[in-house]
Amino acid sequence: MPRNVPVALALFSTLVLLPAAASARATGAEAAFEQLTGVELTFVQEGLPPGAGYDRMPPLDAERRADAARILLDEARKYPPGYLAKVGLKHIAVFAACVDDEGDGFRPYDEERGGYVYFGQWNGEDTIVAAFYNAQQLPLTFHHEVFHAVDGTADGETHRRHFTSDDARFEAAVSGERPYPAARISASDLAALEKRAAGRVLRDAVGDYCAKNPGEDQAETARHLMTALPDALLQAARRPELPGSQRILHVLASYGEAVEGGPGVDWFVHVALGRERATPEGRLGELAVGPLDDARAAEARDLIARYARANGALPAAQAA
Repeated sequence: MPRNVPVALALFSTLVLLPAAASARATGAEAAFEQLTGVELTFVQEGLPPGAGYDRMPPLDAERRADAARILLDEARKYPPGYLAKVGLKHIAVFAACVDDEGDGFRPYDEERGGYVYFGQWNGEDTIVAAFYNAQQLPLTFHHEVFHAVDGTADGETHRRHFTSDDARFEAAVSGERPYPAARISASDLAALEKRAAGRVLRDAVGDYCAKNPGEDQAETARHLMTALPDALLQAARRPELPGSQRILHVLASYGEAVEGGPGVDWFVHVALGRERATPEGRLGELAVGPLDDARAAEARDLIARYARANGALPAAQAA
């Protein structure tokens, strides 16, 4: 066999197999995402509800699709398994861009794309569409839109009418009229969070887009929280007087209250510290071997109540 034949075969295999490998990675991450969340991850418009999305949503190529699936799987792990489905989501669709003929006053017209460029949208029911412009933006968009679904869910029911039902409470907290108490996090966990923190402090609103309405203010806070967990949790525990901290505390409360058994502060502390997603029994074992201060005792009581409720040992009202 000529010496250059193996090289040629290797090059041919690379050209043929790389797209297939990217597709396989996307398929694997998509399947894992759906298994974790209970929500379909798709990259095509077919099958989406009528009216979901924008006028033009070009598809991603295979490599970008694989990247998007991997990023979203990593971000979805920050929520309890099945939580996204519990807040009413059925479809999350990702595209190369989201372009619309109509603007909302918060974005410029893009001549190259021939329209106003958006990041994403929750359709008010069961679908999120998102653009994948870069690896830093997609997680922010994902958590922003997921929170819209959380904000539109009350007692496990997702409906547009719930979207504004907590706005008065949010505004009362931010104004200082009715503030939330500081997040209860143990001293040992605070020390661990401090080691992972980058020194970011949300003093007030995340940005100008928050002025659009309280729902957008909350969703922008959520994307800050979920992409800067150590810092956000630290300020929620140590600096509750800041308007930014009150925003964070409201969002944390919303995650827990949207559905029965929703995640509490302890869940997000575990995520921020990179802990294995412990079973209630396992986490109770961890708590039992350390000093049981007030915060850890409260977490233990919460875990016992959740475990009892999940196993039918207590009525929901008693376990709450």
